[in-house]
Amino acid sequence: MKKIHSGFLFLLAIIIGFLSAPAHAIGLKGGINWDMSTSLGKYKQFTDMFSYRGASIWLDLNLTKRFSVGIDIGYHQSFENKDRNTFEYQPGQVFTASTYNTMYDIPIMATFKYTIIARGIIHPYVGIGAGAVYTRQEIIFLDMAIRDKSWNFGLAPTVGIQLTLGKRIPLGFNIFAKYGLAFNDYTYRDKKLNPYQYIHVGVGLLFQ
Repeated sequence: MKKIHSGFLFLLAIIIGFLSAPAHAIGLKGGINWDMSTSLGKYKQFTDMFSYRGASIWLDLNLTKRFSVGIDIGYHQSFENKDRNTFEYQPGQVFTASTYNTMYDIPIMATFKYTIIARGIIHPYVGIGAGAVYTRQEIIFLDMAIRDKSWNFGLAPTVGIQLTLGKRIPLGFNIFAKYGLAFNDYTYRDKKLNPYQYIHVGVGLLFQ
């Protein structure tokens, strides 16, 4: 995961570099968010905790005052201590123990947004993202771990509000909620949990 962290920080530095320029002159805006998340559907059997461990960065190109296209990259982690369960670690090796389940997701999506109200300082918007989602499930028990990871296609409809501080001030705030799907294939305790469904909500800084 160190390579993933390094890549995330590198991309963050690139976006901050872009945004340090007069972004409005080239139709760019973007931001850095603190994300909170929880899994939905069958994946609640794996982790059923509301997590505060997440962040995302995004960059949009304004096509018009209302329409924009861009990229959104996030990193999220959720976890839960589970009661004693029985697992088959390898064929013929069965263990019964308490487990620590951890779920990681890294969505990398192209986005399309429509700003409902483009005037004033409050800009509600709707959007959708489509792209790749990295998922990693980790089950730790005793001194062993079972891990499964994959890249899959994902979708993420979004609603949010951008609050600007005026044309002369290049800062603002972004508040959003996002429902996501990743079409992976994962089996937990002999049950298929796919697709991976999640909710991300967050607040962050807006640069324009």
